[in-house]
Amino acid sequence: MAVQIAKQENADMLIVQLAALLHDVDDVKISPETYAAKKNAVDFMESNGVDNKIIEDVCNIIEEVSFAGTDSVVPSTLEGKCVQDADRMDAMGAIGIAMRI
Repeated sequence: MAVQIAKQENADMLIVQLAALLHDVDDVKISPETYAAKKNAVDFMESNGVDNKIIEDVCNIIEEVSFAGTDSVVPSTLEGKCVQDADRMDAMGAIGIAMRI
């Protein structure tokens, strides 16, 4: 879903793909010891030769999309917004989306 949104919005496809795939690998509920540094995501990207600037951009998106608080964070980049919208649609599920239409 993030890729479809990114195509429509002319977002950076590599950053969206990486952020969409990796945004939960360091989730605080699943992996609290790697959450702060995004260790699993960073290790994966580094081992696959991803540029440091892209790693930084992806980690920023992961941080913004996974923000848990009383107020929702609006991602600071177009790519982050694509990932966040897709993540929210996934969380709502097909029934939730159909009920909103």
